Amino acid sequence: MMKMNSSWGNCAEEVVLVDP
Repeated sequence: MMKMNSSWGNCAEEVVLVDP
């Protein structure tokens, strides 16, 4: 959840990897 400001849309997919 470090790219919330950079790209919220992509953050959704990253959150799964960062917060499985």
